[in-house]
Amino acid sequence: MSVVLVASGTGNGGAALTIGVELAVYNPSPGVSGMYQLVVDLNLLADGDTLEIRAKQMVLTGGTTRVVYMQAYANARPADDQIVASVPVTNDLTDNGAVQFSLKQTTGTGRAFPWKIVRIG
Repeated sequence: MSVVLVASGTGNGGAALTIGVELAVYNPSPGVSGMYQLVVDLNLLADGDTLEIRAKQMVLTGGTTRVVYMQAYANARPADDQIVASVPVTNDLTDNGAVQFSLKQTTGTGRAFPWKIVRIG
């Protein structure tokens, strides 16, 4: 089994996230089949901050991409719980945007969280 880095970054192109704005960090065009996972380093998360991570998927060709996974993380993280990963999302479609991942900071001070998307398979 191989793991391939397909996208990575820090915050919004190196800048802090904008509070209340969902940032698409992966929206392939065209889509590539495989299993994908978003990994985020929450070391910068501070008390009063909340970050949501989302994975989205299209079920059938020509369908609508919808949220398949969402998790919110709040406040400073303990040292042993600073890197989080979405559930793996499988994709067998080649539609644009068949699988997508996003970050949305909803409270606190905007932060530039490091993130990556990997394809497993």
